[in-house]
Amino acid sequence: MDFPNFWIIASESISFKMAEKLWESLIGRVSRFTKEESGVSYSVETLREFRGTGLRETAEKNIRDGFLWEKIIADCRDNREPAEFNGDDDTGRCYIGSVLSLYPSGKYYQPFACSNVEPCPLCNGDGSIKNPDRCDALADFAQEIRPMLSSYTMETFGPACNGGWPSGLADVLSRIDVVRAESLSVVTCPHCNGVGSREAFEDEIFSEALSAVAESHGGWIESGDGDGCDVFFGMSLETAEPETAETE
Repeated sequence: MDFPNFWIIASESISFKMAEKLWESLIGRVSRFTKEESGVSYSVETLREFRGTGLRETAEKNIRDGFLWEKIIADCRDNREPAEFNGDDDTGRCYIGSVLSLYPSGKYYQPFACSNVEPCPLCNGDGSIKNPDRCDALADFAQEIRPMLSSYTMETFGPACNGGWPSGLADVLSRIDVVRAESLSVVTCPHCNGVGSREAFEDEIFSEALSAVAESHGGWIESGDGDGCDVFFGMSLETAEPETAETE
């Protein structure tokens, strides 16, 4: 969708200047967040898809390449636990390490007891920062125009699943949400993704990546019953057929 067509859709409720400003924001903008005293200085393209800047991809690659998955799966088969109920699969488990050695922070904590993790140096643990690109008018406008454009789109082109939407229209609608989020007075801290601690955020990414890789191998990740620091890989195994005695 080009700007003239966008303006036709929006012209009934907004000024040309505001539409032009929104359009400029929609087609791409870089927001900068700096805090010199903390040593943190970088830029991210808007704030969307912050998890896609390489942390998750790097964690998954390291887990895929650094773990001996063939041996882990073989150990699961050797450590078979019979199914508790008839019809259920057996379960295999293998100890893969401790939270203290596997996770980036090397720390064990809970969401309600996490005083041992360092607060984010950018937001001081708040999970949010003052927005250097704050624009109340743009935020209010984006919030107002989003449902109007959605209604217009549905009435004119029908549901998106029907395949009748003009090329790029869905992207415009989703970007309006991003523009509003970027224009608010307070935004999610991009250094910790709102967690309040960079350490905890990196641990969260590692945990998600570990679970994703485990799932790709047909299993899951779980904690030990006795020690919460223990990390196990588990997988379902087909119930072994009982051996029958040969008859002469």
